Amino acid sequence: MTDPYSLEENLSLAREAEQGENWKLAHSYYRRALTICTNDSEALLGLNRVVMKATGFISQPQLDSLRVLVERPKHRAEAISWLKTFQQDFAPCPDVLFLAGELQFILGDETKAQEFYTRTVELDPLFILASSRVRSVHFAHELENYIPSPLTGPIVLNINLRNFATVRVGDMIAIINLLSHLRTRENNVDIKAHLTDEALHTADYCHKFREFLLEGTTYFSPNPGTKNFPTFYMNLWDYKLHVGEYAILLNSTPRENKICIFPLTDAPYNTYRNWPSYLIQQIVDRFSAPEYAGYEKILCAQAPPKFVNTKEFKLSSDFNTNLNHILTCSHFVGGDTGVTHFASVLEPPPKLIYYMHVKREMHTQPMHINRGEMNLFGNV
Repeated sequence: MTDPYSLEENLSLAREAEQGENWKLAHSYYRRALTICTNDSEALLGLNRVVMKATGFISQPQLDSLRVLVERPKHRAEAISWLKTFQQDFAPCPDVLFLAGELQFILGDETKAQEFYTRTVELDPLFILASSRVRSVHFAHELENYIPSPLTGPIVLNINLRNFATVRVGDMIAIINLLSHLRTRENNVDIKAHLTDEALHTADYCHKFREFLLEGTTYFSPNPGTKNFPTFYMNLWDYKLHVGEYAILLNSTPRENKICIFPLTDAPYNTYRNWPSYLIQQIVDRFSAPEYAGYEKILCAQAPPKFVNTKEFKLSSDFNTNLNHILTCSHFVGGDTGVTHFASVLEPPPKLIYYMHVKREMHTQPMHINRGEMNLFGNV
């Protein structure tokens, strides 16, 4: 090897070792390729192949990489074919069956997805996420039918704590998606929701976002209505998978040559979503290149990120100010969090650049995901 840091050279040596059925050597080269480029499709697929051929089973990292690949149209067919190989040639595995259900959801076949989820629960009754998927889709059907047609005239639906659990910023976008679906189904733009205080997360920024949506959109009402949503818990993001993506917020605010980075460093749950310092530095460096000279550069965060040279980026820590930055920026850079969901439904959108962990939940990804540029970090 002439250059151990060359992606192409490592991939070439991995292919050569794989052809010679030297699985251990091929594995090491594919792994080295992934340290150079963590989301390289060929390295991810190659790693899956050699692990399967060498061990006869699939591990969690390989499951995670298949999740990544199925979202890439260029490699989706090959990823699904490998998944089918495991289903056909090896004993039923709850993890593989569950992933098959997730992929069927992405492909739009809800019936097949439910078959895989049900088989997962039959093999492993304690597979909580699979059980949740079965219940959520059942409840989603109930929710859709709970509000029968026709819905005429102005209607306000009350959202209480027992409907969607505690509502945060991203969940409010999912509620808009739900309401947009009902408006489309009923051809009635006067369907709104009243989000009660008990249903809203106590964080100050959540209350500010509700006020922002009350003032700037037509989806929420400050006053309660006469009808409530069902009292069972329903996952808003599973509902999105069931009915599709309808949420669009029209934005007439002129956009400026402005790059806004929203680093995610304080996620209280699913903490793998948080951006490590080296990633923030890479993003800052990327948008400090000469091609972005003349752009205003804003780092939207509560405090400067640790161990990062922010260069020309200026800190903006006020939540409402940062919402306005999203409306006016030419480039939005964000992670797997609520403000990213907000940016994803704007029409017209800014240039959307996402940085997300490979282990993210696919059903909670931003709306209209193909409108943005996806960058992945972390180990698979």
